[in-house]
This record gives sequence, C-alpha cells and structure tokens, in this order.
Amino acid sequence: MKSKRSNSVAATSGNWSGYALVPSTGGQPFYRVTGRWILPTVKQAPGTCSGGWDYSSQWVGIGGFADGDLLQAGSAANVFCDIGNNITEYFPWIEWLPNSELVLYSELVLYKDAATESLFPFAPSDYLIVTVSGTNFTSGVSTTGILNFADVTQGWTVALTFTAASLGGSEVTGKSAEWIVERTEVNGSFATLPDYVANPWWNAQATD
Repeated sequence: MKSKRSNSVAATSGNWSGYALVPSTGGQPFYRVTGRWILPTVKQAPGTCSGGWDYSSQWVGIGGFADGDLLQAGSAANVFCDIGNNITEYFPWIEWLPNSELVLYSELVLYKDAATESLFPFAPSDYLIVTVSGTNFTSGVSTTGILNFADVTQGWTVALTFTAASLGGSEVTGKSAEWIVERTEVNGSFATLPDYVANPWWNAQATD
C-alpha cells in the first residue's frame, strides 16, 4: 500500500535537502519509490565564476537515511565557469552503493566509454518520472532491482532489471525512502552547489 505519515521530524544534512520516510516500528520495508520533478537550469552563483565545476543531483532512493545501503536514480545538473562562460552538463544516472553513479546511455548500456556512447536527449525544464524498486526481499534484504526512468518532455523511457552486483552495489533493506536534491560528493569532499533557481517536485510516493 502507499504509505502516508502524519508525523514529521526536522533533520539536518551537509549535502541532502528533501524528504525521507522511515517505516513505523515493526513496519515492512519500502521496496519502491517514485518521484516526479523538473530538471533544473543550473549556473554558478551570481557574481561567481570559479574556474571549476559545481555539482548537483536530484534523485529518489531506497535506503541511505537509516543505514548505509542505498539504491538510487536521478539526474545530474552540473556547471563549469571560466572567464565568464558557463558550460553545463545534464545526464540521467543510477547508483547502488558502494559503487559510484553510472550514467544511462541511449544504447541502454551502463558504465561504457562516454566517448563512444551517446546520451539520451536531456535538457533543463524536462519533466522526469523516476521509479526505483528493490525486488525479491529475503529476510528483509534485497539484492535485485528495477529502474523505470521517463523523460516525458523528450519522449523516452528506460526500463532496467538488474542485480546489485551488476551495478557494483551490495544490498538494500528498505529502512527508508527518499526524495533528495544533493550537493554531490566528489573525490571524498562535498562540491560547491550550483545556483539552480527552482527545482519543483510533486506526487512523491513510496510503497511498503
């Protein structure tokens, strides 16, 4: 059933902003989470041109808030600025910790050479619908999953079934579900967050 919670608690994070659900005491794990959002337009902060990159990501995930096991998928919106010129990059991705994110390419392949593969059409203001699911829970743990990723504006969808091992991941327990805008961690440190002006979300759902 779709979970509805009336109690909320504020929390702080150095790199996450958004919302997380945790099961009630004795409740079943979350196995599916869906989010709908608009891919934001990014730039460096007004009056700033750092000569480097600013990074952000927008994603839905299972796990990671209450434990270190996290399956997630979403969008990246990054910007480089030098000599007054902003250069942006936007791409869809999936990640199963402890491995880093894997870009989704239009050939429906993962972790390939970006120089030989082509990205899906993906642009600011695109309307995205992303669902990740943990499947075949055994003793409260899943090591397999499903991704459904749709760019409604560009008219493409991705449906992938995978194992944790195929993504370099471990497992998920479903102890939380999240809808997050993140200041991305790069080489062990939090990156500077771009100025993304607005990033509307709606119809966030989690299923236990």
